[in-house]
Amino acid sequence: QLACPLDLGCHSVVIHDLTLEGAAWQDGVLAVSDSLQNILPASRIIWVQNKPEAADESGQPQILIPLYLNQNRKELLCALPVPTPQGVPAHLWYQRGAAMVSWAGQ
Repeated sequence: QLACPLDLGCHSVVIHDLTLEGAAWQDGVLAVSDSLQNILPASRIIWVQNKPEAADESGQPQILIPLYLNQNRKELLCALPVPTPQGVPAHLWYQRGAAMVSWAGQ
């Protein structure tokens, strides 16, 4: 039987080397970038049952970013709420095609 450490949570997973396309990650929020792809630091994904809102509990704005299996963007794994900087409209990220890719291979 596997035990789950309390600080990690049994309903989460840490993923390494996710690729962020159409944006960068800076100071814990999305950032505009001229780079097409940026490798994210280790990212914890937590399963929750509540519906994501336009802002988190602290008032930090957020948007849903798609997480695709690979760069083909044909297979959507899920959509993740991701914090965005104050004052940057959500449509900017969608126009830039911001998305995460779990596997950069073909």
